[in-house]
Amino acid sequence: MRADIDLEQWARDGFVVVPGYLSDTACAPLRLVCDGVLKAWQAGRPADAEDVTNMAYLTAPQFHADGATILPLLHFAADPWLVDQLARLAGDGVPRFQNTQYFTEPQRRTWDGAWHRDTQFGARNAAEEKARRAALTGVHFRVALVDDPWFHIVPGSHARDDTAAEEAARAAKSGGVLPEGRAIRLAAGDALFFHAWSVHRGTYVAGESRRTLDVIYEWGDVVDWSAPPPTCFLDAALLAQLTRPAQDFYARFIDAHQMRWQRGQS
Repeated sequence: MRADIDLEQWARDGFVVVPGYLSDTACAPLRLVCDGVLKAWQAGRPADAEDVTNMAYLTAPQFHADGATILPLLHFAADPWLVDQLARLAGDGVPRFQNTQYFTEPQRRTWDGAWHRDTQFGARNAAEEKARRAALTGVHFRVALVDDPWFHIVPGSHARDDTAAEEAARAAKSGGVLPEGRAIRLAAGDALFFHAWSVHRGTYVAGESRRTLDVIYEWGDVVDWSAPPPTCFLDAALLAQLTRPAQDFYARFIDAHQMRWQRGQS
């Protein structure tokens, strides 16, 4: 049985690496599904989008000619050990699914991504962003399907406001080095929990293969700025094919957003 993650490290650093979360034999079929979604997504993108390095909403039905290919993704994101660890991180909160992403390499251009906290996207000012951090907690769980040394995070930044250097880097939307930043190097099969409100960034290197599946979870208020589209989650027949624990887990997500979806607010 896989050991529990270290909650003291989580509280201190805002991230925990889980070495060898997936074996090579487990990575291969998951990558096959994710690459199939990537191919379907790329087919609908313009030619000049070849340097776009991540896609979201892998559970959207249009990416799955065979609807059964969604099921491995849904079971992965609702794995009982993973859900249990999220509950430990949440404490009094109740974790729910939020979204999926898939990170890949650019084809032509190499660059350092901008330092950011996920709360900043769409926030009108610093006060609004700080209120978001108080209302909701977001957590990423990602697994490298090939070696991924491209992620950087500032340990402990999830639990405090910006330093002057972090504030400047985020305002300038710049990459480069922050004094306290740390590179997280994942081997194929390694996984990473990290707090979405941490200061973090990626590096994107043309031609260096990257295949990293990222699932986002949250707990706290149900808010419009974090509300996802329904993707496959209004398909009762599909969801009935999941294990009972997975159905129960996704029921929290559906209950949080179903009225909004039914009003067409996606």
